[in-house]
Amino acid sequence: MLAALDKERALRVLTCSTEDEANAVAAGLWMGGEPFVLMIQHGRPLRLVNTLRGVAMDGRVPIFYMIGSSAARRTRTARVAPLDGALLRAAARRLRRPARALEGTDDVHLIPEYYRLAQKRRGPRAVLVGLETA
Repeated sequence: MLAALDKERALRVLTCSTEDEANAVAAGLWMGGEPFVLMIQHGRPLRLVNTLRGVAMDGRVPIFYMIGSSAARRTRTARVAPLDGALLRAAARRLRRPARALEGTDDVHLIPEYYRLAQKRRGPRAVLVGLETA
């Protein structure tokens, strides 16, 4: 997906080293009036929870997350590994922020829907990308 985005002239891709850095960059883009989508390929699902709470929730920054599973890529399975998905959904529930699974073309409508929800409610919203993207 990143290779395809890099070729797109209308979009600019910024690469960050950590989830913490990505959340801070997203907050800066929002403050500067720039639209963005934060895409994370997670290896450890709960790694971004502290920054998500501190930046997106407490700071009321409308961050839209597209979260993919590195486990799915490593194992070449078609869907997000059950443990990864379960942990992410549990974290979303604990933070009282819904996250929905994007598991096929019928779910693509969730991307703009959850992006708009993040903007409207000034806080985090996420879709969990459950299909191989390579």
